[in-house]
Amino acid sequence: MRCVRNAPPIPVPPLERQYSLQSDTVTDAVTGLVWERTPPTTSQSWADASARCAGIVLDGRAARLPTVKELLSITDETKSTNAISIVFDNAIGASFWTKTQGWVVSFDVGQVLRIGTSHRSRCVASL
Repeated sequence: MRCVRNAPPIPVPPLERQYSLQSDTVTDAVTGLVWERTPPTTSQSWADASARCAGIVLDGRAARLPTVKELLSITDETKSTNAISIVFDNAIGASFWTKTQGWVVSFDVGQVLRIGTSHRSRCVASL
C-alpha cells in the first residue's frame, strides 16, 4: 500500500447529480454505467444469473453481470450495514454476483466475498 500526504480529495458529485433515475434503470454519470434499478429478489446460481443478464437490454444496451469494481462503485462507504446507494431498489442485506464466477459483493456489509452458490444479480450495461 502507498500512502500519500496532503492529496486533494477526489470530487464526487452530489447524489442527485451522480445518478439519473428512470423507471427501470439508474445511470451513473461518474462511471458511465447503466444499472438495473430493481432486480429480482430471488437468488440463483452464477450461471443462471449470467444468462439472465445476457438476455436483457438496459436503455438499448446489452446487459451483463458487473465486475467487482463496478459493483463496489455503487456502495455507500459511509454505512456499515446496508451499504448501497439509496437510489438502488431491493438491495438491503443482499449479496450480488459479479462477472467473476464465485465472487459476490455483499451490500449488507459492503465487502467482496467468496461464499455460497446462490445469490442475487443486478445487471449493468456500459454507455
